Amino acid sequence: GIAGLSTALFLQQGGARVALIEAGRVASGVTGYTTAKVSSLHGTIYAELREKFGPERAAIYAEANETAIDRMEHLAETLAPECAFTRAPNFTYTADPERVGDIEAEVDAALAAGLPASFTTETELPYPVEAAIRVENQAHFHARTYCRGLARGLEDAGGLVFEMSRAIDVDEGEPCTVTTEQGRVLADHVVFATHLPFSDRGGFFAKSHPERSYAMAVRLDGEVLEGMYISTEQPTRSVRPAVAGGETYVILGGEGHKTGKDDDTTDRYEALEAWSRQHFAVRSVDYRWSAQDFMPVDHVPF
Repeated sequence: GIAGLSTALFLQQGGARVALIEAGRVASGVTGYTTAKVSSLHGTIYAELREKFGPERAAIYAEANETAIDRMEHLAETLAPECAFTRAPNFTYTADPERVGDIEAEVDAALAAGLPASFTTETELPYPVEAAIRVENQAHFHARTYCRGLARGLEDAGGLVFEMSRAIDVDEGEPCTVTTEQGRVLADHVVFATHLPFSDRGGFFAKSHPERSYAMAVRLDGEVLEGMYISTEQPTRSVRPAVAGGETYVILGGEGHKTGKDDDTTDRYEALEAWSRQHFAVRSVDYRWSAQDFMPVDHVPF
């Protein structure tokens, strides 16, 4: 995924000799199934960060995300120009009059953290909103195409990529031994980039929970919006434009739930499609997929 490929590439460029071991194919997991927004705005996180951790750490969070967007843009231009990395504004919005105050607080916290944020009641969405925070110069891209570019860049820099080589055990030592289904790899240092460490190292499974969400790529009759959107209300609604194979789509997402808490996930797709057809001029639903993320208890990435 994007974490492992980025880490491997930066280490190789920094002078290390790197072997990347992948259980399946590059970006065939969660990275390849995201809605692929590249944004510093994550719901209404900054008001919460300021309250829990103080304004300084909220600013660090914002700066890290903004730096990552710039770095990803550079990598996209140099290693994966075909990934359609596109700058666009990102919005978190509410349709509930009682939540306007939450948006106002988020704008205040985001501005204090150094983001190019503003309050607005105007969007391109085909339904009214009560309020939204808008953050400029965010981005969207084709995640798997981007990751394949990173993999090629890693190999061009002298690194090694081994697909279909599931790691099943890691023994610390001098050197460390990584046992895979295809054989062993010896290394001075090992990086786990497996969402949560599969060795249970650090007990991260007890500090987070998995959530599954759903997405569809649809073609519309008429113009496609340019911005990216996510709602504060539940069930979450995520909207962003996309271009693939010469076709223009809108990616619509949401209907998230704790993994394992729904016996019939077809209901989730049906609800998402019904909402889509209610609000958009849907010509066709061309693709459906789902993915899951682990959510830390304090909402801050480990």
